[in-house]
Amino acid sequence: MNIIPSQRRSPLKFFLLVFALSLPFLLVGSFVVYQVVPGVPVTALLVVFCPAIAAIILVYRESKAAGVRDLLKRSLDYERIEAKIWYAPMVLLMPVVTISSYGWMRWMGVL
Repeated sequence: MNIIPSQRRSPLKFFLLVFALSLPFLLVGSFVVYQVVPGVPVTALLVVFCPAIAAIILVYRESKAAGVRDLLKRSLDYERIEAKIWYAPMVLLMPVVTISSYGWMRWMGVL
C-alpha cells in the first residue's frame, strides 16, 4: 500500500463536510421526540456515521474506488498497531467514559 499525502487534503474541508452531513439529522432530531435510550435521540445514532461518510466522500473525490478500498482496509488493519499497549485504551475508553458519566450523574443527583 503506497500512501502519498495529497496537498488537497484539508481538515477544514473534512469538518465542514461532517457538519453539512450532520445538519439534516440534527434538524430532524429537533422535531422527532422518539428516543431509543433515554436522553439519546434516534438521530444521534445516525450522526455517528457522518465522519466516516465524509472521509469516504473526500477520498473518493481524490482517488476514486481504489482509494476508498485502501481507506477501509487501513481502518480495519489491526496489524499496523506495533505497540500492543494501544489495545487497552481502544477497548477500555468507552466503558470508562460510560461509568464515569454515570458516577458523575449520581454525584450530581440527576439519577
